Amino acid sequence: MGVDTAEGWKVTVVSPPAGAAVSELRFGAAAARAVAYLSFEELEVAHVGWGPPFGNMQSASFLDSAAVHCHNCSHVSFSNVSISHVGGYAVWIEGGSSDVAIQRTTIRDVSGGVRVGRGNPLSAEPLALRTKSIVIENCHIMGGANIYREAAGVLVQNADAVSLLRSEVAFFNHVGVSFGWVWGFSPRSGRDNRIESNHVHHVGNQDLSDLGGICELPHPHPCTIHALVHQPC
Repeated sequence: MGVDTAEGWKVTVVSPPAGAAVSELRFGAAAARAVAYLSFEELEVAHVGWGPPFGNMQSASFLDSAAVHCHNCSHVSFSNVSISHVGGYAVWIEGGSSDVAIQRTTIRDVSGGVRVGRGNPLSAEPLALRTKSIVIENCHIMGGANIYREAAGVLVQNADAVSLLRSEVAFFNHVGVSFGWVWGFSPRSGRDNRIESNHVHHVGNQDLSDLGGICELPHPHPCTIHALVHQPC
């Protein structure tokens, strides 16, 4: 399913027919023609494959697609959406997208949950095209590592003003929540990020190492963190 609209249009997708499922949802536009003002409600996205069959990068960052892929979008919302049985990431928001909200969404039986922004090896975004103002709220993101064991529950790479609020993230074999994508002291993104009132549990699961419930690369813009984290192993 593809959606490509001029800025100022509004498209709403609500309640597909009983028993129907969307196998992939992808929309985006060139920089001069952003997709804007879309809302998706009561939608099921299921049974999506994966990208390159092999790769060796942290958090499966080599993947170049997702079941729901937002590129250069603004003012887009997802509510009461179900995403399941996905070989790669369930959601990827990147390419200068802004003001995107994912609320009351259930993600399960996937390799990775929600990914925001870009980073190497797919190249970083220029500052003017940085993804920003993303909200993930009241979501259940569970059951990862189906194909790519290193994929994260929530992966935020080069992006600003990303909020993960009142959500559950569980059963990922590397990192539950990862914010930040620059190692060292070079200029980076990560301003005004928040991780608040979340429940992160069952991370690692005796599979991979060098992990944690929440991983952040804060310098020079540490984010606010408030979460219950337990049973990393």
